[in-house]
Parts: sequence; structure tokens; C-alpha cells
Amino acid sequence: MLLRYLPILLFIFFIEWYSFQAIDTLGSFLSATGLQIVKVFVIVAGAIMMLALVSLLNQRNTFNSSMYKRYMLSFLVIIYSAKFVFCLFLLLDDFRRSIISLIQNQPIDRSFLWTLLGTTFVSTILLLLIRGMWKNPFKFKVIDQALHIEGLPDALNGLHIVQISDIHAGTFNAPEAYTRCVNMINELKADLVLFTGDLVNFDISELRPYMNVFNKIKSTYGTFAVLGNHDYGHFYNWKSRLDAENQIQQLREVHKKLGWNLLNNEHRIINHNGVNFALIGVENVSEKPYFPKFGDMNKAVRNMPKVPLQILMTHDPTHWDMEIVKDFPDVDLTLSGHTHGMQFGFEIGNKFKWSPVKYAYKHWLGLYQKGKQYLYVNRGLGCLVYPGRVGMLPEITSFRLHSFE
Repeated sequence: MLLRYLPILLFIFFIEWYSFQAIDTLGSFLSATGLQIVKVFVIVAGAIMMLALVSLLNQRNTFNSSMYKRYMLSFLVIIYSAKFVFCLFLLLDDFRRSIISLIQNQPIDRSFLWTLLGTTFVSTILLLLIRGMWKNPFKFKVIDQALHIEGLPDALNGLHIVQISDIHAGTFNAPEAYTRCVNMINELKADLVLFTGDLVNFDISELRPYMNVFNKIKSTYGTFAVLGNHDYGHFYNWKSRLDAENQIQQLREVHKKLGWNLLNNEHRIINHNGVNFALIGVENVSEKPYFPKFGDMNKAVRNMPKVPLQILMTHDPTHWDMEIVKDFPDVDLTLSGHTHGMQFGFEIGNKFKWSPVKYAYKHWLGLYQKGKQYLYVNRGLGCLVYPGRVGMLPEITSFRLHSFE
């Protein structure tokens, strides 16, 4: 079973080996004995962490019942992420050394200053990540977003939509914190509350502490939801295919118990101030090959009447470029989640935003526009793998729709 994780383990081994090369440089002030002691300590610590990672990957079915295991995995992710960044510093220094060695025709030592700079930078990231676990997981933030929709009837002017996404219930057992979140949502007095997927991490049992929390969400026309990639349980080692199928059926029942309307490749026509608009929901669709693809947009809009406003809920933002912009030009607003802003990044006003996830996803955070069509990517309410946030606080998005004046 661990063969599926072999590429990850080989990559981590490379990180351990490559970062180990810096010990001689950083420990140049130590005695020979002191340097050997440090090396032995680093080797033993690295071996223990790799064994711990293998053990955790082999026991991931028990994550829901063990907060300790979830935090241990998070700790390892933080450590290896920091070591990877440190390796990038070493790689740049080795590139510099190679060029100079070729010019001078003699080898040169690794730069102590550059290695120290890398160590300082990585230490700063580690401190930020630790603080992000301590301070930010439940620092819910309401983001107000005005949208001007071409051809929007006066009756729909001011339509108020609240979007939430990516709860990932299994990461925390914190019903009190999410009760506060639900109160924040209800204070907005929205016409619609829309949830764009990933209610759980692995399986339905994660929702037990929250059944009497999320069922309290209120809006004029109700709460609507779609499934995200994690909701299908593809990241869980089910004993049989039947167990996996039961997970989906149970999750559908849970949505009913919460009072949420789950849209699986279907639409709803909602009348607001005497004018109809369409709310469309599709199952997970992604251009990434490793995520489940059950969405069927053609099925979702089948027999849908002509309306002046179409709003689509689809978990993965790659679906927008993949199909919506090309084949469904009448969809005015697409709402997605999935990326979490990688739970790490920063923004400077409305002018600049950055996160490592931008190198994996073209549309990864906030509002995008092509012609008259909009896409909004929500940061999510929960956390996955890393139980914290740095810069990318958990988001409740409050949309007000307006016509062009």
C-alpha cells in the first residue's frame, strides 16, 4: 500500500540528504567531535520523522479519531516544507559555486552567509506557521464583494448572496468556534447561502460534532450546496466499493438533516421580487487528473428556462476555464473554493496577492472576469493537513449584485 507514497518518500529523502550538506558550513565553528554529534543527531531525527510519516500514512483511516495524529502530520508537513525551501537556498548557492568554479578552474566552498540567510528565512517561515496554527484557524473574516452583472433586471438589483466553502469538518473538533461563524453568517441576513464543497476530509463521522451547528444557518431562500473532491471519500481506504458508495449516500442524507439543498448536476429556479433566476450546482469537475470527475454541466442545465441571471456552484475553479467560459456563456457568476489560498500567502490591498498555490492554479483566490462572466474563488472556512492559516484567513463572502448604471 505504501508504494503509492514512494515518490513522496523519495522526495523527502532527497530533501533530508541535500539539507544535510549544509551542516559542515553552519557548524564550521564547532570542534570535530561537536560536529559529529550534531550530524548524528540530525540523522537520527530525520530517520524518526520519516518513520513517523510512513506510520501516519499507513494509519490515515484513524485520523478522524485522533487529534494527535492530525497534528503530528501537520508538524511533519511544516518541517519538510521548511527544509524544501532551505534546499532551494542551497541549490542557488551551488549554482553560484558551479559558475565560479568553472571560471576559476578550482572548487570553492559553500557560502556561510548564504546558508545562514537560508536558515534565517526558513526559521521565520516556521515561526509564522506555528503562529498560524495558534492564532488564525478560527479568525473568520467577512469579505464584501460588489458585482455588476450585465443585463441584471432591476428586481434582482441588490440580491444578497453569502458564499462559504471547504469546511473540512474532520480537521478540528471545535463546534463553539463554528457556532460563532454561523452567527456571523446569519447576521448578514442573506437571500441565499451557498456552500461550494468539501464538507469533510475523509468520511461522514467527522460531522457528528457539527450537526447542531451548521443546521442553524438561515437565509431567505435557504442554503444550497455542492460536493467537493474530498466529499467522495477518495482519500480514504475503504474496505469495499460498497462502503465508498454508502459514504456518498450518507453525505446526501446529512445535507438533508442540515436543511441544506444539495445540487448534484441540477438547477433550481428561484423567484426574487417577481423575477426568476437560476442556481446551478454540479458535482466535482477538475482539469487535474488526480481529482474525481462526476460533474455534468449539460445535465445540470437540461430543460432550464431562459432567465436573466445564472449562478453556478462548482467546487474546483479549473472548471471555469475548462468548460464554462467556452461552452456556457450565459453563466454570469461561478462560485468555487478548493484552493484555500493554500492557507499561506499575503495580500496588499486589492493590487497584489501571492501564495505558492498560484503556481498550481491559474485562478486561485478572489474575483476574476472574462467578458461578462465572473469567477470567485473562496478561501474556505476550514483547514486541511496544516491546521492553521498564515495570511489567508477563513472567509465568509458577502456578494451584492448590481446592474450597470
